[in-house]
Formats: sequence, structure tokens, C-alpha cells
Amino acid sequence: MYVDLHIHSCASDGTLTAEEIIDACIEKDITLFSVTDHNSIANNAEIRRIIKSKEISYIQGLEITSTLRGRDFHITVYDFDETNKELIELLRKYTQDIERNFCNEFIEGFSKQIPQLNLEEFNAYSYDLKRGGIKLLNYLMDKKAVNNLDEYFLLASDFISRFRIFPPPHEVIDIAKKAGGYPFLAHPPYYYDTFSEKELARWCEWGIAGIECYSPYFREGENESYIDFCKKNDLLISGGSDYHGTFTERKLGSQRITPDMINLGDIRVINERIIENAFV
Repeated sequence: MYVDLHIHSCASDGTLTAEEIIDACIEKDITLFSVTDHNSIANNAEIRRIIKSKEISYIQGLEITSTLRGRDFHITVYDFDETNKELIELLRKYTQDIERNFCNEFIEGFSKQIPQLNLEEFNAYSYDLKRGGIKLLNYLMDKKAVNNLDEYFLLASDFISRFRIFPPPHEVIDIAKKAGGYPFLAHPPYYYDTFSEKELARWCEWGIAGIECYSPYFREGENESYIDFCKKNDLLISGGSDYHGTFTERKLGSQRITPDMINLGDIRVINERIIENAFV
């Protein structure tokens, strides 16, 4: 029986619905899970409704993007008040202001060299969310401007660094904590090979509650220093697969995480009795 606390649904850039994720977790013997959609809590209510009749435990989750020195850093947040006004405004700003500005700049910037791109058409564009990925990627693929995610990043990297700029980590962490949440630094190797203790100490100063110490981004044994750092500094420990359905090759439950490998402190678990019984 396992734990996976980093999963994405079609409410952000995954390919599975809330119900499909829950069924897949049960099939994979995952007894405790969290859906951490990018800057979205759209599926949380549906998940809570479905698990009422399921033998599985759940932690309410979210993955928020921050920007530091021109680089995105992802912060997974657990057990937060989704009605908190500051958090709601932050997510609105992300999905409406920042993303809309970035997409507008991108379409207008490339419309001369890629004539099939049209801003009015893009604003009216819709797609099947179960394809995974974001709206701009799917539009570009449908317009034959790119063939896959790698080509998208090659094309869009300059515009991403110039126009897709989010609040810094300390602001995101502060809002998450005001909403009663527990913010974690997600998948450290995603950003660069190794965080120094000085860099991790800075995240501690900003108020991070824990670190995602189990992730497919780690090479074998690479996570041990992060686990030691968490233990020495009273930080919580989480982990997950960063599963996006068929949108990526990462597999659900790939880290084979058991409860003794993590430390969730006082994070609230929905249907807690099930995980308590499962891991006796």
C-alpha cells in the first residue's frame, strides 16, 4: 500500500479526470493520494465528493508556480482553505492576468512568421482537456506550428522568460500559509542538480513547511541529502510521481512511497480512518 502526493488531472495539464485518477490509484494500491494541479483547485470539490464512497484517503493539494531570478519554482501546497480570498485572487491572477498576457504576447509576436496564428481565433479556441497540456500548446499543435512539448519550449522559451513571470517564492509561501496551507518545495532536481544548504536555508527563512524528497527527478541516492536536511531542520517530507496521465511518460505511484518514508506532521487527511487501517 502506497502514497502518491503529486498528481495532475485534466483541470491543469494532465489527461485524467478526478474519477479516473481515484480509480487508477486504487488499482495501483495507492491508499493516500493528492491531486496537485498547476495553479488550479477546480477538481478538489469533485474529488471530495467521489471519495466519500471509496476506500482511499486524500489530502487536498495544489501546485503553485513562483519565479525567482528568471526561473520557475513550483510549490506544492497541502491542506489549505480554498475559500481564502488571497489564495483565490492569486490563482485568478495566474490563470487570467499572467497567462493571458503571455499568450497574447506570444501569438502577436509569432503571427508574422507563423501566419496561421490568430489572436482572436486563439481567444475563442477550445480543446478536449483530456489531451493534457496547456491551451497554448494545444492550439499550436492544432495549427501545425509545433509537433510536441519539446518543440513548444524551444519556440516559446524567450517569451516565457520575458512575459510569464509569477510572484516570488516568499510571496507564494506567505499566501499559502495565510490560507492555512503547508507549502513544500516541489521536485528540487527539476530546477538544477543540487541545492546548497545555504539555498535551502533561504527557503526555510521564507517559511517552507517541507520538501518533496521522493520524485522521479532524483537520481538514485540523490534525495538522501534532502531527507537529512529536513530531519535536521524540522521540515516535513513528501513525495510523488508528478503523474500527468498519458501526457508524459511518468507513471502513477512510480516512487513506491510508503508512510514510513514521509512526514506529514499535522496535515489533515480526508478519510483518514482508511489509511490508518491500511497501514496498521
